[in-house]
Amino acid sequence: MSDLPPLWRHQREAIDACIGRRGSLLHMGLGTGKTRVTVELLERWGAKVAIVVCPLSVAPTWPTEIGRYATSRWRVVNLCTGGGVRGNKVTAAGREMSEAAHRGERLLLVLNYEAVYRAPFGAWAIRQGFDALVVDEAHRLKAPKGVQSKYVWRLSGTCKRVVALTGTPMPAGPMDAFAQFRIIAPELFGTSYFRFRNRYAKMGGYGGHEVVGYQRMDEFRDLLARATYQVGRDVLELPEATHTTIDVPLGKRGRTIYDELERALRVEIEEGTIDASNALVKLIRLQQLTGGVASTDDGLAQVDTSKEDALVDLLGSVDDDEPFVVFGQYRTDLAAIHRAAERLGRSSMELSGAINQLSEWQGGGAPILAVQIHSGGAGINLTRACYVAYYSTGFNGGDYEQSLARSHRPGQDRAVSFYHLHAHDTIDARVFRALASKKKVVDAILEDLS
Repeated sequence: MSDLPPLWRHQREAIDACIGRRGSLLHMGLGTGKTRVTVELLERWGAKVAIVVCPLSVAPTWPTEIGRYATSRWRVVNLCTGGGVRGNKVTAAGREMSEAAHRGERLLLVLNYEAVYRAPFGAWAIRQGFDALVVDEAHRLKAPKGVQSKYVWRLSGTCKRVVALTGTPMPAGPMDAFAQFRIIAPELFGTSYFRFRNRYAKMGGYGGHEVVGYQRMDEFRDLLARATYQVGRDVLELPEATHTTIDVPLGKRGRTIYDELERALRVEIEEGTIDASNALVKLIRLQQLTGGVASTDDGLAQVDTSKEDALVDLLGSVDDDEPFVVFGQYRTDLAAIHRAAERLGRSSMELSGAINQLSEWQGGGAPILAVQIHSGGAGINLTRACYVAYYSTGFNGGDYEQSLARSHRPGQDRAVSFYHLHAHDTIDARVFRALASKKKVVDAILEDLS
């Protein structure tokens, strides 16, 4: 234990708060060491067999974290696709359980949300009665009717202890808490979303089915606190971070198409045919246009390169071998990032739903990493780079907040510079304002346009 770095004060507080509970939420800001706290809890609880459910991109970090912080012997088995285990997951897990027991080791099984509930593993896991369940990036299970959320709720009822980890438990508001606390501590808010919503939400809008406000928030917060340890990133001493907005004028063709599309959207908003429930497709088209891509009858077409040109200038302002992370929302954005690198004669790598070259990049590969923002948010360490750019951000506040902390986190020893590429007088600035103020992005943009 003497070889381990000492626990930070807030980590000790988190352990003290959670050690006696059956279920806890670690609402800890990114980089504050919630994984270290979890490993410590598992050991102090004396867990012999535990299971982690998490996003696929996070799974590879668990063997590393256990190896870094555990003081007893653990056997960590990544059962995810590509995790090294082939064939039937039940057979593999059973074999590892027997081997761990024979060797006197603790066992941690790791499986992603998309696979954990599937047959035959899902039914097998519920029969095991694991000593502990770890729910990593728990906000991914905030949909009460989601198949994954409902399964993890069932699984949690069979486990002796439950600890959930997230830096953003309620990205869209208090209603996001229900499904997570149904897993963590169902005695607090019950297991009926209908009753939960009726107690804490004010309903209105079309047919009275939309949440228009909240009520009894003092009671809500009091109940939340009974199973939550919360700490923000302000406890960390990090190098300074700066944010710079780069204003990018669109070319003539791109400007014309963009203005036509925005005018048509304004008319639809005024006529009442567009609202928050059906606006996203229209807003996506506007955001793609800021990157120079238009939707046509024949598919997507490149109509402007202004933002790509600006990225070339930005990347060209640092040394050729300087690591640089560039986030984008769409496949077309990632393609533009790769083209920008190629125009400078530099190599680039990618982290997205289709390609995962993160480990190669972390190990000193190509300096430029194109990251799809949803894939690069959760559980990813990008501290190799102190320069980060946003080609686009999408509309998810949780993804954006997490992406900011992937380079600006413990392990970073240089000041971090964030660059936000905004096409002039477009949706880009509206999205950024909404994200910065933590508003519901689609609602805020429609309000701006109306």
